[in-house]
Amino acid sequence: MTTSHWVDAEHRDAYWRAYDVALDLWPIPRSSLYVETPYGTTHVVVSGAAAGAPVVLVHAASLSATQWYLQAADLGARHRL
Repeated sequence: MTTSHWVDAEHRDAYWRAYDVALDLWPIPRSSLYVETPYGTTHVVVSGAAAGAPVVLVHAASLSATQWYLQAADLGARHRL
């Protein structure tokens, strides 16, 4: 099952362009990966201390991982985000 809230590809692409610009605010090195779920593909941002205990940052509804950029440096110093 795939769920999408995009009206069309143009709107989806505009969102991802804006998302990439916002993600540039992330203050520490990061990488992206994509995880397949029963509801579609989920984008995951990975950063922080590779050997640190993992912390999963879940954003609020209708937001994105970019909401965590202010906390990323402090949390990422000791944890894998």
